[in-house]
Amino acid sequence: TVCITADAWTSQAKAGHFGVIAFWITEGWEIMRVCLGSVPIPDGHAHDQLGTTPRAALSSCGALVGRG
Repeated sequence: TVCITADAWTSQAKAGHFGVIAFWITEGWEIMRVCLGSVPIPDGHAHDQLGTTPRAALSSCGALVGRG
């Protein structure tokens, strides 16, 4: 089982970012994680920006298959 999380944040330099991370637990109970994609959000965290940003973040690492 893999858990996918997403987060948007603003850096100390006032630059917006959006990232998608996958987490899973190994058979030995070790927590693993990998960043699937991270993209800048030039105009902040407005809902219209966040509507398309997850697709951009996943496309940046080739995680989207199909309609992309």
